[in-house]
Amino acid sequence: MKINSSAAKNSLKIVISLIFIFIVWKKINLVELIHILKNPSLFNFIFLTLVSHIIIVLHGVRLTQIAPDLRIRTVISATYISYFYGLFLPGQITTEFVRGGYLFRSRDRIAYGALVLTLDKLVSVFTVFLLSTVGLHFTTTPQLGIFRIIFLTASVSLCLVFFLLRTNFMNDFLKQLLSSIKLLNRLIPVLTCFQNMSLKRHLLTNFLFAILIQIFNVWTFYMLGLEFGAQLSFWDWSWINGALTIALLVPISFAGIGVREVGLIGLLGIFGISREIALTISIYIFYFYLSAAAVGYVCALRTSVAKSS
Repeated sequence: MKINSSAAKNSLKIVISLIFIFIVWKKINLVELIHILKNPSLFNFIFLTLVSHIIIVLHGVRLTQIAPDLRIRTVISATYISYFYGLFLPGQITTEFVRGGYLFRSRDRIAYGALVLTLDKLVSVFTVFLLSTVGLHFTTTPQLGIFRIIFLTASVSLCLVFFLLRTNFMNDFLKQLLSSIKLLNRLIPVLTCFQNMSLKRHLLTNFLFAILIQIFNVWTFYMLGLEFGAQLSFWDWSWINGALTIALLVPISFAGIGVREVGLIGLLGIFGISREIALTISIYIFYFYLSAAAVGYVCALRTSVAKSS
């Protein structure tokens, strides 16, 4: 029954992706799209591909700031592998389970692994909110008040949640609450680990790496925009990147296919940028993802061979 249920969910997500793709392609001028796709310089193409891999390496280094007991090489390899499995798993959150499975295999490290990956993801999301809030402050587009409220509220809320969870009162309250709910009992060791963990220095360096990663992400969008005629400022791209990142966290499609395209077309449409340019940028972002997934496939093969030998 579980297999059938899982198959049904995956089938639904495939259908959702196909619907998004159909909506996009129905409104696209294919001749103009092909013309735009031929435009980029080879140097920029290679350079931005290299930058996308630098971002992945930084993701791996960033995680070791919270979990210094992990080897950087192992974390980077697991990060690449998660990109490969991300082609078949819906949403960015599910790929974190893959990375956790490779990094924290033993049973006695499950609580520690869950905490490390959760903190890493929360810091990442917080930096997205923060950079988006700053970007919206500097943007000259007037009709973005609702986005300012959303990102600012989300940033403040995440800070409050983190600081509240560090207090003994809230931690003890949550433990009592979780102990009364049978399905959530397994989260108690995670809270205990969080309470005992020394985080001040580790989280600060993790946060600084996360800021650097988001700057690289936004800069990639900015450079692609200049290449294809989407003349937006770095600050405009910062909140567009933020909105896309949050949308891609929702597990409703595979590798973000469909969600990314519809999101970019809608967001860039605010600035009067054509669907063809938006789709071109989305295609190149997906190419960067595929190049990482290809490396992840090689890493997965090597890990499989190492296990069997």
